[in-house]
Amino acid sequence: MTLYIQKFLRHLFLLWFRARNIRLVVEGNAYIPQNRAALIIAINHQTVLDPFVAAVAFPRALYPIHFLGARWFLSPILFFLALVGIVPLFYKLCGVITVHRGRGIEKNIAPALEILKKNGIIALFPEGKRDNTNNTHPFKRGVAVLMRLSHAPVLPLHIAYDKKDVHVTAGPLLYITTNDEREEDTLERIHDACAALGASRNTF
Repeated sequence: MTLYIQKFLRHLFLLWFRARNIRLVVEGNAYIPQNRAALIIAINHQTVLDPFVAAVAFPRALYPIHFLGARWFLSPILFFLALVGIVPLFYKLCGVITVHRGRGIEKNIAPALEILKKNGIIALFPEGKRDNTNNTHPFKRGVAVLMRLSHAPVLPLHIAYDKKDVHVTAGPLLYITTNDEREEDTLERIHDACAALGASRNTF
């Protein structure tokens, strides 16, 4: 069911973009895999629309894409929707993996690891919070732990909103180079790759 719901939402958002005359510009298409295989997508986080924009930018052949999402939110509206059960229901239908604060990294990423073992695709926002600028903030260590435990490549992705345009920029895949690479070095590589995409966007 998740696959069909995601494809339906993709179609819905494409129609919404067209109705509002919003242009979706995807750059770095050559870096986006065209076939399903274990993959971690690391994305900057500006608005609640980011998961939908990222999903629309990917070919349907990669669906379903499983996002990691927070259980609770600072936004009063989203907090209320989570409280009354709407967010958990949406997560379940869309295949979102719920991240619980204080639960520990290993327990939070365990479902994601199982999906990656089956050549699934995981998408997450390593900054852990939204910021409506193109600045890339420090990353939480979960993305590095997930990469090191799964040995799945990481695709850096940057989303930028510019008036009527939405720019999605993908960078080269990142791989575990050596088994003795330190976790902080892995995290730094992922962060710097995402930050570089944002910096190149700011130079336009």
